[in-house]
Amino acid sequence: MSGCPSVFELEKASGAEKVEQKDTPRSTESKPDSMVAVAASAEFVLFDRPSAARNGWRSLKLVRVNARPHEKRQKLNWWLGWNGERLSRSSDAESLKEEHPALYDWVIGALQEHDKAVSTAR
Repeated sequence: MSGCPSVFELEKASGAEKVEQKDTPRSTESKPDSMVAVAASAEFVLFDRPSAARNGWRSLKLVRVNARPHEKRQKLNWWLGWNGERLSRSSDAESLKEEHPALYDWVIGALQEHDKAVSTAR
């Protein structure tokens, strides 16, 4: 993830107050769940929620940062799943693939590159 801004810098740029989410309703605890930036571009940041991984699937959030005022009505967040080979067939993944095919390909490429770097580092 060379050249990728820190989560703090992304928070500040996007105007977000926090980059923490509460655990899913399935959880019996209500502790914050940190997200880790996996990849970033000028317009998008891809986050991983390691504690939300289930049955071999990683929980990801793709966020559009620095949206221009006329783009406010466009979708700003996509929740995705990744099993190391492909994205899940969720409604967000399907809409991303149909409406933004280049961005869909960027997400897959970024995840493959990240997974390769992690496995090489071991």
